[in-house]
Amino acid sequence: MASRSFPKKIAIVLSDFPVISETFIALQVAHLLKKNKHVKIYNIGKIGNYAWLPKGLDEHIKEKDIIHVNKHADDNLFMPLIHLLFKSPISTLKLLFSNPFPEGRKKTINTLFYLEQLTSFDVVHFQFITIADQCLKYKSYGFLKKQENFFCSIRGYDVTKDKFNHLLNWELIFKHIKVFLPVCDFLKNKLKAKKHFNNQSLTENVYSPINIDNIPNKNDSQETLITFISVGRLVEKKGIDIALKALSVLKDNGEKFQYTIIGDGPDLDILQAQTSQLNLTNEVHFLGALPSTETLEIMTKHQILLMPSKTAKDGDCEGIPNVIKEAMHMGLQVISTTHAGIPELIKNEINGYICLENDNNSFLQGIYECIHNKSNWNDINNNARNTICEGFTPDKTTEQLLKAYNSIL
Repeated sequence: MASRSFPKKIAIVLSDFPVISETFIALQVAHLLKKNKHVKIYNIGKIGNYAWLPKGLDEHIKEKDIIHVNKHADDNLFMPLIHLLFKSPISTLKLLFSNPFPEGRKKTINTLFYLEQLTSFDVVHFQFITIADQCLKYKSYGFLKKQENFFCSIRGYDVTKDKFNHLLNWELIFKHIKVFLPVCDFLKNKLKAKKHFNNQSLTENVYSPINIDNIPNKNDSQETLITFISVGRLVEKKGIDIALKALSVLKDNGEKFQYTIIGDGPDLDILQAQTSQLNLTNEVHFLGALPSTETLEIMTKHQILLMPSKTAKDGDCEGIPNVIKEAMHMGLQVISTTHAGIPELIKNEINGYICLENDNNSFLQGIYECIHNKSNWNDINNNARNTICEGFTPDKTTEQLLKAYNSIL
């Protein structure tokens, strides 16, 4: 039977915090804190930009709740080393001698000193599989002996990106993770298809939440000009090239529109060049990466979110992009694809529009169906908002998460 009080102490382990593309993690932590859970964030990566935190979360997530492990890497490590040698002398020496570089040894001592604190928590929740892989290797050296309650969220590249997956010690991961928390059925099935998947491992879907309290309503202006927007990191799996090709045909057929792209990434130069080649420089506007609050405000001034997600050449996939949920709650029409977990959220012409993945003609057809059926927009908007309120609010997803934590009792 689930216990309302379990777990009392939760360790969230991640890399880089806060970052603009992972605001859902901060939202999840804030709602655990609101439920009077003792939550500590262990950031083993870079210290991010606190401006990326969604509005209002700084009221709940305080500096005392976060340990930036690498911030202490240049401190005097004599006492941490003595502590580790006292607790596990053979394991400590074995681990240190496995790293021939002094800087690597210093980082190992520092990281391990803080990770040993995880044994005092009821639950240790890795936010990505790469973080689990990085931390669980210490268990194979004999550390973290007293901690067995490991959980791990499963998102897009965790189980789809080839170059990461070949490097991960899946046997070790499946041995020690008690419960996996995929954000959609698509990723759950990808996980279960892994070679070393242990049928005794539990999988509990926990959706990524959106901060509905801070999502403004769409501007109801009656302008006739069609306004499109895309939001996300500019990488292959976002499929922005598909949107540009479709809009080029739309322009050639006489439609007037504006298209805003918010985000930055390695494909920016490629997409800007494509925009020029397709003669769309007057219609397409690249705004770069922006804080969440500013992004949401800009979204309210648009009619349609374009999300032509596709599988990248290296296998990288989405889960369910949070910007789709935000747009659905806000009142934008959403045009997306059959990629990954997106069809688990969008039902075609009921709460949005679904097109074939990586198919220029199908995406163009979806745009035409949307813009030529404005009489259906109100019904689609109502259905979309209901979909989000029923399954993707922080209260709903925190309930899912606590239920998953309790599954080990």
